[in-house]
Amino acid sequence: MWCAWIAALIMVGGGMTRIVLARVSANTGSGWHPRVQGVGAGRLLSVSDGSNRPWIQSVNAMKKQILQWIVVATVGSSSFIGPLHAEDFKPVFGSEDKTRRPLPPDALSAVRAHAKTTEYSDCAAGRFVGSAVDLTGRGQPNDWIAMTADGCAWGAASVAIWVLKREPNVYRVVLFSGGQMVSLSKARAGEVRDLQIVSQTAGHYSQTTYKFNGKTYREAKSRSVDFSDLADCKRNRDVCDVL
Repeated sequence: MWCAWIAALIMVGGGMTRIVLARVSANTGSGWHPRVQGVGAGRLLSVSDGSNRPWIQSVNAMKKQILQWIVVATVGSSSFIGPLHAEDFKPVFGSEDKTRRPLPPDALSAVRAHAKTTEYSDCAAGRFVGSAVDLTGRGQPNDWIAMTADGCAWGAASVAIWVLKREPNVYRVVLFSGGQMVSLSKARAGEVRDLQIVSQTAGHYSQTTYKFNGKTYREAKSRSVDFSDLADCKRNRDVCDVL
């Protein structure tokens, strides 16, 4: 009898990847050879025992040989609404979202002016793109989330992100941060919505939630998960799905 912990990663379409850890145990002479089926963005990958039955259906017949196996859930493009976010947050912006478009002139001016005050001042003269969003929950996407369009201020797992709130006759930068995906909380009457930024690499996941204080967004809470740390993954099962 052998037993081992296995971690699997699958990257689909350049999107973020969800990791699942599982323990595998089998008789060395069983001759059971798992295979992966149905690879696709945003779908569960199924595992088969070589018969025509899905693994999940045939697990009872194999439970003496197999204790656990890997089921990997992939999160496809950054526009996919995946389980990496709390249920009350909805993704509205992704660094790899192909629907981003150029900013309106007054929003572009505000971003460029702010960029000049940061470590990315050399990006200020470049192109910027973004997504129109509704920070106030009034049903009017007059606000913007922006990033550079030419690779400036891009990292291996995150990009510089500007959040702009529309105010009378002007756009104002209310958050400058970095990440891969931005989500907004459900609308609440009379309140600016909470904002969440997520970033992920093959070995690490981070999530930060921001609340609006009347002037700017301030960090309210955050968490960081090391995928190589089993104990860390067990504390964050919604991210790692430790079986």
